[in-house]
Amino acid sequence: MRVWLIIGVVHVMAMGSTASAQAEPLASPALEAAVTQTCLDWMKPLDTNAQLSLKRVDGGLCLNGHIETGDDKPVLDQLNSFGKTEPLVMVVRSGGGEVKAALAIGEALLDHPATVVADTFCASSCANFLITAGHRRVVRPDTLLLYHGGATLEQLEQALPQLRAFAAQDPQIMFNTYEDTLTTINRQEAFLTKAGISSTLFRWMDLINYMAPAEAGSHCPLDSVVVEYPPVVLARFGLTFDAYETPRSQTELDDLRHRLGKKSPPACGATRPFRRSRRS
Repeated sequence: MRVWLIIGVVHVMAMGSTASAQAEPLASPALEAAVTQTCLDWMKPLDTNAQLSLKRVDGGLCLNGHIETGDDKPVLDQLNSFGKTEPLVMVVRSGGGEVKAALAIGEALLDHPATVVADTFCASSCANFLITAGHRRVVRPDTLLLYHGGATLEQLEQALPQLRAFAAQDPQIMFNTYEDTLTTINRQEAFLTKAGISSTLFRWMDLINYMAPAEAGSHCPLDSVVVEYPPVVLARFGLTFDAYETPRSQTELDDLRHRLGKKSPPACGATRPFRRSRRS
């Protein structure tokens, strides 16, 4: 099983409130409901895996689609149109995308009294950085929230042979990729800490990649590329939700995936924490 690949040719791809939550109040239930419904109506004909689409509505933002390099700029421009103390609601539906762009959006969201609502499908960078950045986090019914972890020092160490091969052609490639990866790891950990979440979260998620097949298979189907964690497991790392109706078994997860069709890759329903030991 491999639920995170760190090197793509030569660079990284990638119930509660946050510790950095503003003293200002969050969106009222009425505003949250209004923004959510407006966004759902707008998103209905859109493909989750299409190019990122963004819509500003009264009291919030609607974000749908795959996040690419540079997609953070229009989102940050819209976020900056809200006052720092102004409650806002962001409704997200995305399979994730480029790490740095999604991380930049998450970092900016942390500076607003934001409610983030995930609908239908929020995976990869969406799960890592968008829903996580909400001071109020809502996962709507029949929504898949799927993780494959983030960049880690262990992954960087494993990638060194590949980087050395690139260095034989151009030493600058190895240096730039190594420095870029370290910067991303440091930003991820600072983001998690600011959100009130343990900075070890992504390293813990990565443990399954170091297990023998039999051990990994006791947690997840071996064809899984993403993982759905129960809220009680994520809460151990400080990642809590204000509303989250999650599948409670692999069967329920598979049923939901099938109902969503092509929106979801093979997924594991992890019902218990991974052990902290690593296979040497």
